[in-house]
Amino acid sequence: MKLLKQYKYFIPFALIIVVVDIILIYFHIINYLFPSKYEVLYDLHSNDSFAEKYQYIKWTLIIISLMVIQFRSRNVKYWVWIIIFFYFLLEDIFRVHEIIGSFLIEYFGLGKYYWGIPLGEILAIVSIGFVVSMLILSVYKYYDYPFRRFSRQMIWLICIFLFFAFLIDHLESLPKIKNHLKWKFIAETIEDGGELIAESLITINLCYKALKKRIV
Repeated sequence: MKLLKQYKYFIPFALIIVVVDIILIYFHIINYLFPSKYEVLYDLHSNDSFAEKYQYIKWTLIIISLMVIQFRSRNVKYWVWIIIFFYFLLEDIFRVHEIIGSFLIEYFGLGKYYWGIPLGEILAIVSIGFVVSMLILSVYKYYDYPFRRFSRQMIWLICIFLFFAFLIDHLESLPKIKNHLKWKFIAETIEDGGELIAESLITINLCYKALKKRIV
């Protein structure tokens, strides 16, 4: 009963976050089956879609939650996660890895493709991943067990997100999928739908932590 009381006001919020994801995925499928003049708004893969804007809102909620956690913990140890999720917001808005990849391709002539992905873009992803990993490692070993546990949770959740955002995304570049409309749609739905739900899990997790009575 005590646990239910603790979650009483948070459960509706968490459900709304996930239900919106499901609604967006549903309209994405309907949009594919019955195209309309507003299809760009319902296409999960479009940068101008409702889903994309919803992603921005969730990244913002994540960053605000982390700022609240940092403020309430009276410790600067969460700064690294604020930076990482702020990068994810910028990545979603500006496609940072594509910009860096394009620069590398142009500057070094890295136009060779692997799995349908330009080498420059692969190097950009690897470089960004390396920097993020170093950021995490730079603080992980210096802080207490609760922070390390928090960091492990974030790493697992981010790995789920990246599974859809990068692995499934790049599988779409395979000729057998790319050149087959139905398979391409299925891959895009899995990728973008998975991203939506994975980001929601992070949002729910951090919003709950920010609202907890005790933060360490």
